[in-house]
Amino acid sequence: MDTFADQGRVDRAPLAVLTPRERETSALVAEGLTNRAVADRLCPSPRTVESRVARVYRKTGVETRAALASLVVRDEAVGGQSLRGWAAVTRPFASAVR
Repeated sequence: MDTFADQGRVDRAPLAVLTPRERETSALVAEGLTNRAVADRLCPSPRTVESRVARVYRKTGVETRAALASLVVRDEAVGGQSLRGWAAVTRPFASAVR
């Protein structure tokens, strides 16, 4: 699978290649949550969150949580869908499932 960085294109937002769950995880990481805190919010295990974050890094070409957060903020600034707002909508569902 090509990452955004491998594609060498600027006409496609890097976050557009993420699955909905990866986008949700990215939004929570951008808020500064740890893998454990993301797992507590979304109900998977911390190891699942760790794997999901690693996939997000590969797909977007970033290497750190700070770089991912910057990417999320930039995406929102250029008119992309707000990931942080979307993650907030799913929180009541995640806590209701428990």
